[in-house]
Parts: sequence; structure tokens; C-alpha cells
Amino acid sequence: MRSLRTLGLCLLATLAIGAIAAASASAGPPELGRCVKVAKGAVGKYKDPGCEKGEVPKGIYEWIPGVIKPKFTSSEGKSTFETVGKFKLTCTSDTDSGEYLPPKGDTETIVFKGCKLTGMIGKEKISLPCSNGAPEEITTAKLNSVLGFIKAPTEVGVSLENPTGGPFAEFERGGVRVSITGSVIAKVTPISRMTITFKEMFVATKGLQKPEAFEKEPKDTLSCNFLGKSEQCGFTSADTVTNEELIEINEVL
Repeated sequence: MRSLRTLGLCLLATLAIGAIAAASASAGPPELGRCVKVAKGAVGKYKDPGCEKGEVPKGIYEWIPGVIKPKFTSSEGKSTFETVGKFKLTCTSDTDSGEYLPPKGDTETIVFKGCKLTGMIGKEKISLPCSNGAPEEITTAKLNSVLGFIKAPTEVGVSLENPTGGPFAEFERGGVRVSITGSVIAKVTPISRMTITFKEMFVATKGLQKPEAFEKEPKDTLSCNFLGKSEQCGFTSADTVTNEELIEINEVL
């Protein structure tokens, strides 16, 4: 019986990795696009290279929503996933590939490596490798993201979820079924300037995500469901996203 519980907890933590989700957002800023210099003799709407300081009569830059080259990759170092019940899943690295879906989102799949679960079952401390594929490797479902305001207009975030409304991942092994639902938010930088790379910071403490919602929006959190018991999960990681071209997250349009 103890081995069954151990497997279930490992699967619960495994699925928390896939819990990178996107909440829906209304039209308008923030959005993805390009602030480009207009051709000689043409007139743009902006004088600044970020296209975010307000329209002017005779600008030299123009805001163009969307992207030309939509693909991106990303990588992270150590990532930690924790339930409010104090189980931790630590992965040494991950890789991510996807494609932007302007004006606000993307679709992506993440592969985590070197994943091990630690925690206590009764008085016993456990340390177990976790996977849903290759040893110590966990692959998420295909996820979608959407941009939103953490604090308008200065703080922008991205929230990720399974676009079908189902779990990010679901396993059934030894009669144990575990699933993760919900979504999770990361702060994104930089904003309002063209860049090749973005930084996404996922922060959680004791299974509670920070932030838990976009401004004036419902909660945006993860739920780990294990044998009929649901616990909130948190995800901590620093992600570097590399684009194919210079693009911008513009928060003032």
C-alpha cells in the first residue's frame, strides 16, 4: 500500500510540471508585434522606437501587430514544483519549443529533465525519479499562453494552460490516476522595446503562486488532483525565451 501511495505522489508532482497554463484575456494591450522604422519619406505614428509614448503627427516609427517569424525556443535551469502538502519535484533543466499566435498568445510543448520527487510519507523521507517518458524526463501536453497585466501598465505576465480545458497531463499507473488542472502566471520582461529574448519568471512559495491572478481577473492557479484529493500547486523557474526575430510586447496602444 505504501508503494502505491508513493507512486501516486510521484505522479502528482510529475504532473505539476505540466501545469504551465494560459488564462483568457480581453482584446487590447498588451500584445505582440513589431515597432519598425518607416521608409524614407513616409510618416509613422510614433517618434520613439518602442511605439509606446503616444501618437505624434510626424513620427518615424510604426506599430505593426503580429510577427513575421513566429517560432521560438526556450531553456531553463533548475525548476521546483511544490504542493501545499510540501512535496517537491525538482528538475535540473528543460527545453521548450513553440510558435507565437498573435496578438497575445503562443502554443508550446515543454520537456523537463532530471526530475526527482522529494517529501515525507509518514515518517519516511522519499527521493524518487519521476517521468512520463524517458527516465527522469517529463513532457507536457501542447499548451497555450496569453499575455495579461499583472499591474497595468508597468507589469506584464503570461499565463499558460491546456487549451482543450483538460489536464496538462494525465497518467494511470498501477491503478493510480493523477491529473493537474488550472493555470500559472509568470512575469515577462522586457516590455515596450524590441528584443530577441524574453525572460519569464515563475515564482511560488509553499505551493502558492505569486501572482495568483492578472489584474481585475479571476484566480489563475494550479490544482493537483490525487485519488480524489485536490491540492494547490506552485511552480518556480526562470525561463529564457529566444525569438527568431526582434519582436515586442507593447503595453500601451
